[in-house]
Amino acid sequence: MAKLVLVYLSRVEARLSKQLSASEVSEHIDELTFHLRESINDQVSRGESEDAATVQSLRAIGSDRLVADSLIRARTGINARSSWRFAWLSVIILLLYGLVPLTFFYLEPVPDWLLTYTSWLPTFFAVSFAYACWRSRRALFAPIAVTATILFAATMIEVVAFSPVGYTSFSSRSQAHTIAGFQRNITDFEKQIQFAKSGLSSRPYPASLRQSSYFMAPKPEVVAYEGNVEGLPFSTETGRNTIIALMPCTSEREARGLWAQFGTQYAVSLEGSVRYLKSNQDHWRKAKQDPKEIGMAAIRSLEAYALIFAVIMALNLFVIGLAAIHRKAIALVWRPERLA
Repeated sequence: MAKLVLVYLSRVEARLSKQLSASEVSEHIDELTFHLRESINDQVSRGESEDAATVQSLRAIGSDRLVADSLIRARTGINARSSWRFAWLSVIILLLYGLVPLTFFYLEPVPDWLLTYTSWLPTFFAVSFAYACWRSRRALFAPIAVTATILFAATMIEVVAFSPVGYTSFSSRSQAHTIAGFQRNITDFEKQIQFAKSGLSSRPYPASLRQSSYFMAPKPEVVAYEGNVEGLPFSTETGRNTIIALMPCTSEREARGLWAQFGTQYAVSLEGSVRYLKSNQDHWRKAKQDPKEIGMAAIRSLEAYALIFAVIMALNLFVIGLAAIHRKAIALVWRPERLA
């Protein structure tokens, strides 16, 4: 048999040996050998030279890489596997991403580990899901749709049973905790307003405005976005993308100077923030067992999970398309003449 065929079969055998048993590899190689011999003999009988017949037969059967991949997928049953077998890790990661934060949603302050957790899980999900799509080469619709439905149901259970607008005793405690949190912020802002209006000219520096060896004082701070954001102490005099915020100063003299310079302006901005917080506090007082609030929560959750589902399916289709392009590129650049 021509040297090209022997080289071709050795390459296919090497690829098959990585995932199939020796008997399975031998069976497939025998089948390929028979097929190639018949094809070459048929073309030689039609008047083709043996070399030309060999090249045409190898070109017809395709790249050793694609042939080995197809045989492995057929032998291992990858093409017939349930989509859940491919997406199980992605499903677990998605459930963790959606369910764990619900458990700690009302903690104040939010733990640092939870912020790290929610920041990194989407990356792990994207990598695992892309790999599952690449392996399966088909749309993994069912696992993601079911997972999104479970997360939506869990969110609604959390809203009805545990959120401040729910119907249980835990909801009542959650509502009280939320209202108390607003009240703490309002009280803190009102104290700062008093300090700002007085300018701290003749009184000792308040302990609440001391952090370690620093003195907190109002100072313009440029932010990365423009326009007033409700509830933030934006400064209308220094620019729409500038807020007056408490900043650390190393000396008390510098801090008192900043209070004298920006104290009144800071007080005005804080008064707007206090009005915003009181409005929210009143809203949460009236929101208990309000069907409208629960309905709005359901709509927001449905929109969020629909968007997540759409993005995941877009990633699914993108990876499938990428895999198809990859196989097409291999087929286009493969030349049996290069095996010599």
